[in-house]
Amino acid sequence: MKLLTRLFPANCEIDLFGDTHRGNHTCSIEGEMREIEWLQQKPKSRFFGHMGDEIDAICSDDKRYHQPEGNDDMPLPLQQAEDVVDTYRPVAKQCLFWLLGNHTFQLHRFGNLTQMVCSRLGMPYGTWTTKLQCVFGKSGGFKIFACHGVRGTLRSAAKDQGQRLANMQATLKMKLKEQAGDCLIEAMGHTHQLLLVEPVQKLVLTDDGEKLHQHYTGCAHADKHGYIEPDSRWYVNTGSYLKKYSNDGDPGYAEMAGYDPVELGHIRITIEGGVLADV
Repeated sequence: MKLLTRLFPANCEIDLFGDTHRGNHTCSIEGEMREIEWLQQKPKSRFFGHMGDEIDAICSDDKRYHQPEGNDDMPLPLQQAEDVVDTYRPVAKQCLFWLLGNHTFQLHRFGNLTQMVCSRLGMPYGTWTTKLQCVFGKSGGFKIFACHGVRGTLRSAAKDQGQRLANMQATLKMKLKEQAGDCLIEAMGHTHQLLLVEPVQKLVLTDDGEKLHQHYTGCAHADKHGYIEPDSRWYVNTGSYLKKYSNDGDPGYAEMAGYDPVELGHIRITIEGGVLADV
């Protein structure tokens, strides 16, 4: 785990995204480039954390390897990494952390390609897990827990779509809530789901010795040790930019495995006046 600290302007935005899988022919390069363009529009107030698996890192001896017809120079992992370096060079200073994913980790015998990308661009390498202390001057701040993934999947066999979503949100929360006790936002990538669990507002009654009072939980209040109640945190799964189907007619491994389609995109954190306004 890496422990990082960053000073931010009082009004800013942070995008969490990953699983971009550059080099896979179903990678949504146009979606990734829209993110780069968004960052470039306001370089002093827009930032990002990459959740890992920036490249597909699948070699020809892997059962998931697929070479589209007519393409005899399918990018190898090192070429994919070089492509990532070229893509993110214009926004490297806006990077808060860059995590190691399972796709690049499986090539550890070859070297740490994610760490190489970070080193080339001067970006904070976050290993598999990072805790980021976000500081907003005198107004205080909060912490973000980010890991590439936690063991297992986010799936539900419920027949009703609403129940299915609720089950996956509950699983996400259960996976993350014990990982860190002092983080207002807990995030993971890996499963390619774009999910958000908001803090729960719950009615509580107190008294002052003379009169009863009602209050609602939901806003984070840390105790003297920094602990935040699990129901007062945000939990996110940061999605991906890997499509199920390609336009060239060649199947990718998500299609061949029969995975359900997923929403492509990212999580955006909005800070206003040094306070978390929305996720």
